Amino acid sequence: MRHIVVDSVEDYYRSIAGSKYIPSYTVCGFKEIEKLEKILVIGTPCQMKALKAAYPQKNMICIDFRCYGVCGYVLWDKYIHYIKEKYGNASITNIRFRSKLDSWLKWG
Repeated sequence: MRHIVVDSVEDYYRSIAGSKYIPSYTVCGFKEIEKLEKILVIGTPCQMKALKAAYPQKNMICIDFRCYGVCGYVLWDKYIHYIKEKYGNASITNIRFRSKLDSWLKWG
C-alpha cells in the first residue's frame, strides 16, 4: 500500500476509496504536496499531525478519522496466507475491512 495524489472524484473512487487497515508507504504521496497549491488530505490522526508539522505554510485541509490502530505487515501476511489456504490458493482480488454494507453498528 502507498499513498497517492488524485485530482478528480473519478480517480478517487477508482483508486483509493475504501478502507486501508495496514501500514502504508507515505513518502511518495506526501512529497507530492510540495508541488501543490491547494490540498485536501485524508489519513490517520498521526499522519495529519506530521503533515501539518512538515508543511505549516501550505493551504491544506486535513481530514482524519478514528484509527483504532492498524495491524503490522507480519499479521497482514499471515492473514493473506490464511485466506489463500482457506480458498485453495485462489487469487485475492478485493478485501474490505470493517465493511459498512451490513451495518455500521456491527463490527467483527
